[in-house]
Amino acid sequence: MNKFYTFFLMLVITMLLFTQCKKRDETGGEPTIPKGIVTGKVVAANNVTPIRRAYVFIADGDKIYSAFTDVNGVFSLEAAAGVRQLNIQTGNGKMFRTVVDVEIIPNQTTPLPGSKIQLQQTGKFAYVTGDNDKIETILKDTLGYTAVSIQYTAFANLATISQYDAVFINCSGSTSLLYEQTLADYVANGGSLYLSDYAVKFITGSYIDPSFNCTFSRPGGFIPDSLLCVRRTGNVTLISNAPVVSPSLQAYLNKNTIDISYDLPDWEMVLNVNTSFWEVMVTDQLGTPLLMRTNNFTNNSHGTVTVGSNNNWTTICHKPAGSNPVTITIPSSAVAAHLAHGDSMGECGNEDGSGRIYYTTFHNAHNGQTGPDVKNILQYMILNL
Repeated sequence: MNKFYTFFLMLVITMLLFTQCKKRDETGGEPTIPKGIVTGKVVAANNVTPIRRAYVFIADGDKIYSAFTDVNGVFSLEAAAGVRQLNIQTGNGKMFRTVVDVEIIPNQTTPLPGSKIQLQQTGKFAYVTGDNDKIETILKDTLGYTAVSIQYTAFANLATISQYDAVFINCSGSTSLLYEQTLADYVANGGSLYLSDYAVKFITGSYIDPSFNCTFSRPGGFIPDSLLCVRRTGNVTLISNAPVVSPSLQAYLNKNTIDISYDLPDWEMVLNVNTSFWEVMVTDQLGTPLLMRTNNFTNNSHGTVTVGSNNNWTTICHKPAGSNPVTITIPSSAVAAHLAHGDSMGECGNEDGSGRIYYTTFHNAHNGQTGPDVKNILQYMILNL
């Protein structure tokens, strides 16, 4: 009887082990997870303009399934089956993101309901009108997003401008000396700026005779000439085949060179730039920077202020095993689980939490003659603040 009992017990154990092994994949790894594919097309708020290189992801515990949209805004994402939250974002997800519920069916491809998914604006924007520039037409007319017009005098009050996540400053001859400390505090606390051509004075200081070189600092500004030195020495010209040196911008444009028309004289040409502080994104054939950005500004003396409002969403640096870290913005309720698996607070590589500054030496022209390359670059800049 005991022999029979022992035999029966061993038989049961063997069957259980066989069953468990069948649940694992043939390589002896973890159990195979049923997966399916979800597809869709992402467009701007105008429901027309495709959103290129949007980051599409589904978080399943500490694991993230992800993909990028192509130049037509189309994506195809494979993920674990079940009812999931599909996240779509550009940049770090603070300014633009959309979340939709999807059901992923095992071994099937499921198109999202409707032909298009709008990328929603979640940040609050303001712009200052310019003399020779009109970035607001790209933001509002081309993409369909919203921004309010403010005056330069708003920069005198940190509480006033801190309600905006980003401020776009068009090229203008207006003075800047009254506002530098406020703008420095704004950026240090996470506010983002876009500046074109003459508007660079709001970070580097006021105009100085172009005959002076970089040993003569422009008065004012919170970015010293050792980090960025510009002078009004640019001429009317067409720069053909300007190299795009930023990998992320190359992927967005789907090309490595662009054409830029400078239709006005005396534009602010970059004479010197510190590439440890700035990321140069586009240059001319001689290597002179034409477009750059940074999120490296720090200001130890700044006051603390909350910039914008993220409404119970938090930006983290997700660190997937075997892949590069990626910045995502997720519901605050999910942060603890991510931190427990090794993720960290804030944007990847931006532990100080500073805002981003974009500077373009070129314009979105008033006359509507802006070339397609420049339009695409300005869209990229807006979507990746």
